[in-house]
Amino acid sequence: MSKGTGVVNAFDKAAFVSTVATNTNTLNEAAHSGNTAQVISSVASIAAALPGPQKLGMALTNFGLSPLPVGDSYASSGNITPSQILGITLAGASLVVAGAAAVGVTMVAGVPILAVGSLIAAVSVVNELRPELTNKFYEKVSEVFISVASGEALESAIDSFGPWFLENIALPLSNGFNEVFQSVNSFFVNALSFVPRVDPLTLDLNGNGIETVSANAGIVFDFNGDGIKTGTGWIKGSDGFLVRDLDGNGTIDNGSELFGVDTIKSDGTKALDGFDALRDLDTNGDGVFDAQDEHFSSVMVWQDLNQDGVSQANELKSLLDSNIASINLEAKSTWQLSNDNLISAVGSFTRLDGTDGELNGNQSLAANLDLASNPFYREYTDRIELSEEVAVLPGMQGSGAVRDLQEAAMLDAGLRNVLGQYSQATTWDQQQALLDTILAEWASSSDFRTFDQRVSDMNTEVGRVDVKFKFAYSWDKPDGGFTVGGSGSGSGVGIGQAGEKGPTAKQLEKKELLERIKILEIFNAQSFFGFSKQESQNNGDGDTSFVFSSGATSRRTGIKPAGLASGTATIYITEEDLTLNAGQTSFLNSSYEALRQSVYDGLLLQTRLKPYMEAIELTLSDEGVGFGFSQVDALFQAGYENAPAEAVRDLLDLQRVRGIELSALGWEGLGQLNQWLNDAQGEPNEALVLAALADFGYSGIRLHGEGGRGNYVFINDDSGGVLQGMGGNDLILGGDGDDFIHGGAGDDILYGGLGNDTYLYELGGGHDTIIETRGDSGTDTLLFGEGIRPGDISISKEGNNLLFRIGSTGSISIANWFNSLNDEAHRLDIVRFADGRSFNLADLQLATGETATLESLLGNGILIGDAGENTLLGSDGDDWLDGEKGADWMVA
Repeated sequence: MSKGTGVVNAFDKAAFVSTVATNTNTLNEAAHSGNTAQVISSVASIAAALPGPQKLGMALTNFGLSPLPVGDSYASSGNITPSQILGITLAGASLVVAGAAAVGVTMVAGVPILAVGSLIAAVSVVNELRPELTNKFYEKVSEVFISVASGEALESAIDSFGPWFLENIALPLSNGFNEVFQSVNSFFVNALSFVPRVDPLTLDLNGNGIETVSANAGIVFDFNGDGIKTGTGWIKGSDGFLVRDLDGNGTIDNGSELFGVDTIKSDGTKALDGFDALRDLDTNGDGVFDAQDEHFSSVMVWQDLNQDGVSQANELKSLLDSNIASINLEAKSTWQLSNDNLISAVGSFTRLDGTDGELNGNQSLAANLDLASNPFYREYTDRIELSEEVAVLPGMQGSGAVRDLQEAAMLDAGLRNVLGQYSQATTWDQQQALLDTILAEWASSSDFRTFDQRVSDMNTEVGRVDVKFKFAYSWDKPDGGFTVGGSGSGSGVGIGQAGEKGPTAKQLEKKELLERIKILEIFNAQSFFGFSKQESQNNGDGDTSFVFSSGATSRRTGIKPAGLASGTATIYITEEDLTLNAGQTSFLNSSYEALRQSVYDGLLLQTRLKPYMEAIELTLSDEGVGFGFSQVDALFQAGYENAPAEAVRDLLDLQRVRGIELSALGWEGLGQLNQWLNDAQGEPNEALVLAALADFGYSGIRLHGEGGRGNYVFINDDSGGVLQGMGGNDLILGGDGDDFIHGGAGDDILYGGLGNDTYLYELGGGHDTIIETRGDSGTDTLLFGEGIRPGDISISKEGNNLLFRIGSTGSISIANWFNSLNDEAHRLDIVRFADGRSFNLADLQLATGETATLESLLGNGILIGDAGENTLLGSDGDDWLDGEKGADWMVA
């Protein structure tokens, strides 16, 4: 159960108000005048007035929204604008000021600033990540100013602002903006086994070879100039693209301004590759591009330093400023893959000092880089204005050929209707029943041509016959017309010939898969099935063959003019002609299920779980700023007493999508679930609760003791005891006693509750996650079993979690290790090994810089270096020293 309000940090209210009053006017003036350094100083002063502002719940530590990294970025790149540091556009700042002024409130009024000042500082990087979140944030801030100035109590304004901020700013930022899961594309591409590429000319500026980034990194760029940015492989910021700002607007807008296959040459044709594009500018024809050529001064180098796919002014330099005197246009073919990006040709350039870049292995100082393309990642450059009806519907980011959900709803009435129904659904069953319709309607809002439409690409003339292809399921095909039929050779089934009756269960299963493929093609913006035609070259009878491909597999069929009358003939492609192997079927179904789950998760907090989010309290007191969950607990409890199965589903869903983050703020949802499951034993509610658990893949409940081979929920009362998982992915819930928890094999979630708990991890234990009770005063131990030694383990920070990686096959993660105060920490105390050695986790130190000096202070500490040169100083006890990579100095 939750412990009530979780205090994040204490602060001096009077000092905070005074500091804000002193710095706000200066900050606003600096933002409007462009004084970046003063903006940094003012924001830092406001943030510092609340000690450790990064501790302000999920708004800061969990999501890294401190103003300081932005200041560091400015110091290193000199390209952070005042509006970026504030996290606002000037229009957003004006909105707040205007809203406050309208009711006679100035920006230095102490009480309203106290309510939102630290949050304003906290959201400093939102605008860089997603501007529309910034606008929403400042509209809400304006409402808070107005409500407080109009007489609403500060506590009431804060109470409404807190859950809104979590739902609309902090959680969307942490959840990839409610994006479609990347695994949708991974499974689809595995089924497709196809990697299309584009090929801009690239320069190795630091002499260590062309370093690339995967197309799955989320970088998007508009190569073909159609106004849609798509996911692409990229180069690291240490290397550069050769570019030319053709329209003089100061940015590289699309592929026509790179040197590659999208470059339009002087004769109006497209270049064959990057070197071919640059040869077109060799006006004196000497095979070298240099200052003797007319356009040398207009060609630049773009180093994408911040890896955002957008050219900023400081990222564009002339060739001379990039130490390049000339580029040799003679290239040598090669074939080298790097993160699925292909280096297809290499050459060199000459530096200003006259040195000539030699071939660097199979790479060089100048390379034709065929970047892997992934249209799953995309960004529309235009925006569709939302109506009032659509603006209140839930939204999430789209992928591939679909626009973001709300914009798509503006284009499709069916999608608007089903989204409205989904928003009003109050149960798990109701929302699950509508999900497939949402996916289908969202897909239908796109103009992407799916395979059933692309069969017309084979339309042709055979002899005197106009042959048209259409797709139909075999049981729906009209009586007139041809089908391909048979093994794919010969003339197929004749007109009017009786077809197979159906549909059978197997045919319906194939239809479901094909309808899923239509949706997946749209959400990936890639064709799974391909259709082409080929005239026979072997004889003069006019035979035409057709190739149907599905991913990397294909089949061929053909027709003869002799089998057709004159006029028009329709040939029907049916489900029988579209072949898939078992592996493809598995990947495609996995891709669809991942798409379904990502949409469900993306809409959860905006719909069915929204009341729980709104019940979270943001509190201000003399003790500090914090979040309270007593109303959340009460809402869940009332729901359980009224409809226990739905309450269990709601809690499991909230725990699944946001449980770890919310537990960092003080929510103990797993403790409440453990209490419910204990209470349900032998009661009428037990069958309902078991049905709810089954919906989440759990085979049943085990009280104490050991489980079976399925996925079980293990529970314990407050007396303590042994909880032993087995081979499944279990959820193990300890009570307030001293629990001994062993997840066994599988990927388990382990919750100890209060008391002195021990977590055992043995070889083959899978990937487990420990969620400790907030502020637990007991002594909790992580015990490694036989065969695991300190040298087998690597320790690292993964997000806000502390990760112990055992070899290459197992791990155990302690959730929220890095985003809790020491006196409220979700932490363990001791690491112990089977041979009796133990280490003090209170003296765990991880290096974070290229050079670091770490010293054990408490004895039996753990000091972990990084890839740099570290100095690790042990104490008199038995310390665990691990320098990681690099040249390290260690003193035991």
